[in-house]
Amino acid sequence: MGAASAQGHTRTVDMRNGLCATWSGGSPKGASVSTLLVRRILRRSLVVVSSLLVLAAGASVAPSSAHASSASAQARVVEESLPSTSSPSSSAIRFEVHFRNFYPESSVFLAIAYADPVNCHGYGDSVSVGWWKLDYNVDRLVWASTDPKDDAFLYYAQSADGKVKWTSDYNLIWINESAPFRICRNAPPGSTWKHVGTEITFLDPQRPIKRITLEPPR
Repeated sequence: MGAASAQGHTRTVDMRNGLCATWSGGSPKGASVSTLLVRRILRRSLVVVSSLLVLAAGASVAPSSAHASSASAQARVVEESLPSTSSPSSSAIRFEVHFRNFYPESSVFLAIAYADPVNCHGYGDSVSVGWWKLDYNVDRLVWASTDPKDDAFLYYAQSADGKVKWTSDYNLIWINESAPFRICRNAPPGSTWKHVGTEITFLDPQRPIKRITLEPPR
């Protein structure tokens, strides 16, 4: 489904539309996404050793000026998995997830979800976090860990102009469109929260660096 090279594997995917934090970017206002059953849940709770979020300029602004229509255009992603850049003598594999906005019309706001069985025990064992603001054609390291609790990594994104969403009808998470947020997946939110579908990628210890490019509709 994609091209493979000596440097890494590339996969192209077509997509269809459908409490507290201090993070980076903003929050897309007015997204409309179907709330269907979850196709896949994060699995395998492991013992906590260490995990870190890369907050470089973290999510601290909410893009309340973005207004998405219910007919947002179909968007695409290009996904690439690369070998580790860690020293061969290092015993711990460092997993990284990078995002790049290749939508030329505006910035993109990103939310992610990943396994967190300690802080979200009994509430879905995973956490949703937003927002990161992705400027055009800039590679941004959003998340990294040497001890991920699951190989599944979810994400949802929406353009600042409200015309494009990177989403699905599955793997629902809670988001707050008006402010930065951090919430367990099954926690009961207030009236300002909504369910959105996400896209999913899988962490690979053989190729632990993930680069995801958010592309415009064709």
